[in-house]
Amino acid sequence: MAPDDSPSRPKLKEDLVTLHPISVVDLVLEEYESYLLTEFRARDARLRQELEQALEQPGFLAQETFYQAHRPFKDGKAWRDLGLDAALAKVL
Repeated sequence: MAPDDSPSRPKLKEDLVTLHPISVVDLVLEEYESYLLTEFRARDARLRQELEQALEQPGFLAQETFYQAHRPFKDGKAWRDLGLDAALAKVL
């Protein structure tokens, strides 16, 4: 994976002041790829090359990030006022 040179994307773990989901996923995948390339260094050049090529394939290490749009909930009654079991309403 080529590093992203955009100024808004954190480059190091120390730069992650807030957890931005896309940056966190990118960072984890980059670190995992680096781990695989260093820990599983095959003696056979063909195997090393095949691993490198596989790691470059989209979706090899993880699926694409899933996003779901949703509308905000409307304010309404409290859980305890909905006729739920008291024990259930207490934990909600």
